[in-house]
Amino acid sequence: MERRRHNRLAVDLPGTIRAARIGSRAICYGQISQTGCRVTGDVTGLDPGAAVVVTLGPVGDSDATVRWLRGNAVGVEFAEALHPALLAYLAGFVEVVD
Repeated sequence: MERRRHNRLAVDLPGTIRAARIGSRAICYGQISQTGCRVTGDVTGLDPGAAVVVTLGPVGDSDATVRWLRGNAVGVEFAEALHPALLAYLAGFVEVVD
C-alpha cells in the first residue's frame, strides 16, 4: 500500500476548478494536504495530466495538475505545497462529531 507523504484534512468546502478545456466550474474540495486534494463535482473533460487552477474558498487560487480521475472526483497535486498555517486555518472548518 502506498504511504502518503503528508496527512490529509477531511474537509468538505466549496471552491472552483478552472482549466482551458472546461472553463470554470463549482466544486467541493476535501481530503486536503500540503501537496494536493480531492475535488468532487462536474469534472467531465478533465484527464490525468491536465493543468488546472483550484480556488480553495477563502484561501485563494492554487495551480495544480490532475493526477487521477474516478467518477465525479479528481485528485490534484498542487504546483507549490500549501503552507502548514493554511492547513491549520482550514482545520477550523472541520466538524467534530462526538
